[in-house]
Amino acid sequence: MAVNNDDEIPIGEMLGAYEDERDDVKHEVRELARELVRSHKPVYLDEAERMVIAAMLVDADKAMPLIEDVGLDVSDFFVGKHRHVYGVMAKLWSQRRPVDSISVCDALNRLAVLDEVGGASWLSQVESSLPTASAAGEHAKLVLEKSRTRKLAQALGEGLHYAKLGQNPLDIIEGLYPAFEDVQRSRGGGDFVDMPKVVRAAYDALPVNSGGKVKGISTGFIDVNRMFRYVEGDLVIIAARPSMGKTQWVLDSLIDASVTEKEPSAIFSLEMTAEQLTTRLIGAKSGVDLGRLSIPPHEKQQIIDAGAAIACAPLFIDDTPGLTLGDIRARSRAADRKRKLKLVVVDYLQLMETSKPSGNKAEDVGEISKGLKRLARELKCTVVALSQLNRGVEARMDKRPMMSDLRESGAIEQDADVIGFLYREEYYSKNKCPDDKKGIAEFIVGKHRNGPTGMCELHFSTEPPSFSNLARERDW
Repeated sequence: MAVNNDDEIPIGEMLGAYEDERDDVKHEVRELARELVRSHKPVYLDEAERMVIAAMLVDADKAMPLIEDVGLDVSDFFVGKHRHVYGVMAKLWSQRRPVDSISVCDALNRLAVLDEVGGASWLSQVESSLPTASAAGEHAKLVLEKSRTRKLAQALGEGLHYAKLGQNPLDIIEGLYPAFEDVQRSRGGGDFVDMPKVVRAAYDALPVNSGGKVKGISTGFIDVNRMFRYVEGDLVIIAARPSMGKTQWVLDSLIDASVTEKEPSAIFSLEMTAEQLTTRLIGAKSGVDLGRLSIPPHEKQQIIDAGAAIACAPLFIDDTPGLTLGDIRARSRAADRKRKLKLVVVDYLQLMETSKPSGNKAEDVGEISKGLKRLARELKCTVVALSQLNRGVEARMDKRPMMSDLRESGAIEQDADVIGFLYREEYYSKNKCPDDKKGIAEFIVGKHRNGPTGMCELHFSTEPPSFSNLARERDW
C-alpha cells in the first residue's frame, strides 16, 4: 500500500485492503486497540487483586460467597500471577477442597507456574497482609470495576480504528454492543427482580384477572392466536419455501395489528419496494385483485377506503436493501421514539447483512438472530423475522416443513421464542390436490418457548393473495 508521508495513509487504499483482506484487518484493528490500551497507564489495582487472594487464603468459605455476590471472574484479574493463583483457588473451592497456602502451592506446582507467581514465600507474604476475610467483597468490587474499564477501553479502541477505516458508524455501534452487554452482565448481584412485584404483574396478566383480556397482540388469525400471540420481548420466526406466502401472511397480520388495532408497527422490506409492499397491503385490505385491467366503481371505492386506512395507520415501512443489524436497530429506535413500537417485521432474515461478515453464513445468521432477539428485549416489542427453508424439503415425500429445514437452523432455533411454518399442499399437488385441501394453508407451530405447538388451517386466496380465518370461508 502506498503511503504519502509518515503520518498519512490514503483512506481509499485502506478501505480497499479492508474489503479484500477483512480478516487481516480485523486482526490488525484488535492489535491496534490493545496497543492503545497498553500505551496508557494500565487500569488496575494491584493491591486490590492481592487482597482478594489474601482473603481466600485466610478464610475461603467466608470470602468466596462475598466474591461471588460481586460477580468477579478469574478473567477480571489484570496481573498474570494473580489470575493463576485465583483460578487455582476458585477450582479448589468449587471441589470443596481446602484452600490454603499448602494446597494452592501444590496445585500451582502441578501446573508448573509456582515459580512464576513467586513461590510459597510470595503466598505467605500475601496471606499475612490481611487479618480478616470480611473485606473480600469490597476489594472484589474494585477489581471488577477496573476490569470493566479495561474491557470498555478495548472496545472503544476497536471502534476508533474502524472509524478511521471509514466503516459505517451504525455498524461500528452495533459491533460495540457485545462489549457493552458484557460489561453490564459483569455487574454481579443486585440485578435480581423484585419477586412480589413480578408475581403481582404475572397474576394481573392472567385472563381471569384482566377482564378476559389475553396477554399480547393478536396475529390476526383466530386459530393461530390459540397457539401464540405477539408478546413483548419475543422473537418470532415465520418460515416457508419460496412462493408459499410468508410475506403475505405477515402483511395480513400487520393489517390486523397496525391498521385495525392501531398498534405502532415497522416493517423492513429487504426484498420488495415500499410501493410494491403497499400495493399488496391495499389488495389484502380491500379484497380486490389489483392486477386486473378493469375494476368496477364499487371496487374502486373499496381500494380508496383501504388506501386511506393504511395511510392513517401507525405503520413505518423501510425498503432500503442490504440493511445491517446496526441499521435496523438504529431505525427501529428512531421509530420507537416517535410511536412506541409494538411490532417490528424483517422480510427476510437471510437478506440481512452483518457489519463484520465472518465468511460463514451460519455464523452470520446466528449473529443476526441474536441481535434481533436483543432488539425485541430492548424495545419491549415483538420482532417477527421471515426466513427461508432449505431445498431439502423438496426431496421428501411429505413436504411439510420441520425445524431442521431452517437455513442455518441451529442459531435460529436457539434464539427464537416462536417458530411457525407455512405449508400449502395445493402448491405441490397442483391439479391432483384433493378438494378439501384446495385454498387451504397449514400454519405449523414447530417451537413455542412458552406455550403449545401444533397445526391449524387457514384459508388462502390467490386473487388477491391473502390469508384469512378458515371459518369465514366455509359454511359450518
